[in-house]
Parts: sequence; C-alpha cells; structure tokens
Amino acid sequence: MRLLPVPIGRLEIFAIPVSTTSCGLGNMEAIMKSFLLGLISAVAVFVLLLHFLSRAPGNASIIESMDLVEAVERLAFVLGWGLGLPTPLALLTAACVVLIIPVTAFLLVRRFMRRLDGRGPA
Repeated sequence: MRLLPVPIGRLEIFAIPVSTTSCGLGNMEAIMKSFLLGLISAVAVFVLLLHFLSRAPGNASIIESMDLVEAVERLAFVLGWGLGLPTPLALLTAACVVLIIPVTAFLLVRRFMRRLDGRGPA
C-alpha cells in the first residue's frame, strides 16, 4: 500500500492510500480512459443537440449555433403546444431533457468501455 501526495496550497501531504495489488495503478488507466471517452461523447452529444435545436442559419459556425436558452425554449414550445403542458412545466421538462440526454450518453459509453475492459457486468 502506498500513499499518494495531495497538494494543498504549497503543502503536500500524503493522505490517499492506494493499493497496488487489487485495484492497481494499471487499472486507473482503464478507468480514466472509460471516463474520458464517456465525457467526450457527452460533450459531443450536447453540442449536436444544441446545434439541432437552434435556429441559426445554415452557414453559421457550430459555436454561433449553440444557444442553450434557445434550445430549451424551442423544446418547451414543442412540449407545451404538442402535449398541452403548462409553460413552467414545459420549461422544466425541456431543461431536464436537454441535460438527461448527454448524461445518458456518458453512462452508456462508460458502461460499454468497462465491458470491453472486462471490469463491468456482462
């Protein structure tokens, strides 16, 4: 068992115990790889969702077309008009949908990567 250094300001204390046998440092690379790929996929899904729900013209760059407020308002309009939801409930539901979709993408990619590494449930 080793202790990893934890920097606190200018001080560096050794406080995090790390076992090098059961969940060794080699396993940390696989965990970080699955986390980073999940994070990258969540960001990509979020950007594509905002781009899909925006009213930007076709020649606008992807940065100009990402407007979170407009995306939530457009989705809320669809939910309010199509399902007959009241405006506050439609806004809340739209905000939840815009946040849940990238989180779901993160969890699915992370689970898939863990299965490929042999660390997750089969």
